[in-house]
Amino acid sequence: MKRILLLVVVLAFAVPSWSQQSTPAPASREDVLKLLEVTRVRSQLDLFMGGMIDQIKASMRQSFTAKVPDATEKQLKVLDTIADEMGSQLSTDELLSDMIPVYQRAYTKEDIRAIVDFYSTPAGQKLLDKTPQLMQEGMQVGSAYAQRKLAPWEKKIEARVREMMAQATEQGQ
Repeated sequence: MKRILLLVVVLAFAVPSWSQQSTPAPASREDVLKLLEVTRVRSQLDLFMGGMIDQIKASMRQSFTAKVPDATEKQLKVLDTIADEMGSQLSTDELLSDMIPVYQRAYTKEDIRAIVDFYSTPAGQKLLDKTPQLMQEGMQVGSAYAQRKLAPWEKKIEARVREMMAQATEQGQ
């Protein structure tokens, strides 16, 4: 009887802990698409794709004019058409579709809901609006910091390189 009572008590305390350890719900395709939309990933990818095509055009033109310095505008337009045709093979929707499993592995349904909720607020939208500017200014600050901190090392490195070159010359290398 004592064993049965002990078993009932153990099970009574164990069942709530089992139910709390359930696997979180996975994020659905729609959850991830909502996240990508609200965090502006889709629009950033659209800009990226357009920029990539512009880079391809510029690279093709540069390569062609290096080989054919007197290239005509008609020839260059043909290159642009080829680049545009290449670009037409790229699809933001397809890329996003390929990215969905990556997000699904990283986030649960609950995670995505919380992130979407935050980015849907004025503060979340402000974060998205300000982040590019902050990143640019942060990079300038970081560059100035590194230059300030590492400038004294420049002379030390130059002196050490001269010393090593002199030693190599002395040793006949």
